[in-house]
Amino acid sequence: MSTAIFNRIAKGAGANAFGQATTIVIQIISVPIYLSCWSSEYYGEWLMLSALPWILSITDGGVVAVSANLMTMQVASGKIEEAQKTFSTAISFCLFTVATLFLISSLLTWAIPIQTNEQSTRITLQFLIICSLLTITSGLHEALMRSEGNYPSAVFRINLIRLSEWGSGILALHISPRMEVVAMGMAMGRALALAIWHRECVQKSKFKWAGRKISINEVKHLIRDAASFAAIPAGNLIALQGTLLLAGSIYGSATAALFSIYRTLARSLVQLCTIFSRSAWPEISKMAGQGEWGKLRETYKTLSVSLGLASLFAGLFIYIFSENIISFWTRSSIGQDKKLLLATLTSAILTPAWQVGMVVLTATNNHRTFGPMYLLLAATSTFIFAFLSQIFGLQISNSAWALVSFDVLLIALARHQMQKIIFKIP
Repeated sequence: MSTAIFNRIAKGAGANAFGQATTIVIQIISVPIYLSCWSSEYYGEWLMLSALPWILSITDGGVVAVSANLMTMQVASGKIEEAQKTFSTAISFCLFTVATLFLISSLLTWAIPIQTNEQSTRITLQFLIICSLLTITSGLHEALMRSEGNYPSAVFRINLIRLSEWGSGILALHISPRMEVVAMGMAMGRALALAIWHRECVQKSKFKWAGRKISINEVKHLIRDAASFAAIPAGNLIALQGTLLLAGSIYGSATAALFSIYRTLARSLVQLCTIFSRSAWPEISKMAGQGEWGKLRETYKTLSVSLGLASLFAGLFIYIFSENIISFWTRSSIGQDKKLLLATLTSAILTPAWQVGMVVLTATNNHRTFGPMYLLLAATSTFIFAFLSQIFGLQISNSAWALVSFDVLLIALARHQMQKIIFKIP
């Protein structure tokens, strides 16, 4: 890996470190704050309810991510006019999608029968839907800045928006402990921060939306690649939010909260790896656009080894000091479960072995097989989790090991696809 590439990845890593620190701080601080105002059962209900609308955040069909990859490769190869066409087509498609989904999801929210706390639940869902759809528009702004070589700045602004959303929600919680008030505060915080960023992008970017540059052929091309990309966040939703909802329905909301807390602690390792793997994303797209496949493969090998070792040592540290960490974090309001922690930590430690390969495949738009298979494996592991929990009646600390199978199979899939595609390009 050259010094120039390392320095650019390091800058991106700094921005992503801020992003992951934001995620960790939000997750760690949120638990004691919410538990100080709500019971563990009410908090578990909030977690399950807030998991539902985030399905909408992936309903752009992967067009935003694929467009960002394509624009970065087009700019790197000097095809500025093609990048302008991609941008105009992507923004038109996504805004149409957001408007349509808002109308459909709003109608469903107020039409579907709800058994308990009907009015509160409907209002909460409505505001959470707004937050989810605004996430798509945030992605459009990130794609724009990434293609212009401003990836670190884009990541920084996205996380400022997340902090604005979270902080507004916490402020609303202390105004009123009602779920719908918290959700409304979150929506207002995200919308305000996004409006400020949009104004900055309009003033500074060289890319402008132009209706005459919208191409039907470009739409077909983007949708073709985006469909397989969308399977990856869909798989994440099944593996993360799906298992949380299953844990709540099978074991109860209190156990769902316990599962969420332990998995959040373990996934701090995943977030550590994501800092560097996502920072390499725009560089990988740029190297592919310039035809520098040798450098790309070298970057892949370096990241895989270094992140794997870092994840292993961090995981051992968390396991050894877990009792003190959990007690301090939750104010001793959540029980200790070493078996559950070991299962979730094992899954997190295995993640770098497939995550870096996934980044390379997606950043170069070579994910048409990986995406659908990722979704299938996520659904399979979640089904096994439900099967072991419901049919065999296993405790969650035992059935959680089914989720480790997801990572093991992903390792095999990512390595096979890397050998089949990336390592065969001269």
